[in-house]
Amino acid sequence: MQLDSTLLGEVWDRPPPMFLGDPTISRLDAFIRGYRCRSYEQRQQNDVSSFVEFGQWLASRFDVSGSLGFAGILLNQYENEEDAFSVFWEQRLEFLERDEESSPGLLQ
Repeated sequence: MQLDSTLLGEVWDRPPPMFLGDPTISRLDAFIRGYRCRSYEQRQQNDVSSFVEFGQWLASRFDVSGSLGFAGILLNQYENEEDAFSVFWEQRLEFLERDEESSPGLLQ
């Protein structure tokens, strides 16, 4: 999975308060959904495929079926928005490390 150096790449690399305001999983989800809409309109599907893969990985990891998406999965697992937001970044690191192990050099 290749991540680009655009705004989405910056969000994926670190939690940016200037883009989200409050650090909640719902705000992050809304930001990513907006980015996905923009990417779809500009025919840049590859920019968002990593978030789809991440949601599938989380569903498998937490043994969740259905189409909750990453935010829904984390909100069901943790007590509040802020905890789910924090866990998102921890899980994201595990996801990227797993991907890096299977495809060295791809996430650069």
